[in-house]
Amino acid sequence: MPELNERQATMLAHILNNIRPDWTINSIITLLSKNRTIPSFADLTIAAITKAKDPTCKTPAPIMLPGKHWPETTRNQIPTGPECPDHTGHPANTCGPCTIDIQLGDRPPHLHGKKLHQHKRNPPHPGWRNNPTPTGSTTN
Repeated sequence: MPELNERQATMLAHILNNIRPDWTINSIITLLSKNRTIPSFADLTIAAITKAKDPTCKTPAPIMLPGKHWPETTRNQIPTGPECPDHTGHPANTCGPCTIDIQLGDRPPHLHGKKLHQHKRNPPHPGWRNNPTPTGSTTN
């Protein structure tokens, strides 16, 4: 599959911003730069303009999702991107479990498709073997 180049991304961003002034050129370019592998520039342009004309589409992010906005000949060729590190089998950019976590307030939106917690093990206290009973506890 071809790679989207900077010139193409900039041209498409300006076209989309003309259709949807609420979509900033920078946000469109950021989206496109994260999704450079495309079926073709023509098919991406069709998909992007179709989404831009959809009043229910509030951000440019859904452009890169599979769907009917892509020409039928390329719908099955849309790359899914890397896997979500927290939810095996789900692409990071469209991770449904991450979306649900965000809606429930269990995950900040900026960590959609990213590792929620870095599990770092803290070493035990140096004298933990000499003091098996936690401070303040009693044994019966």
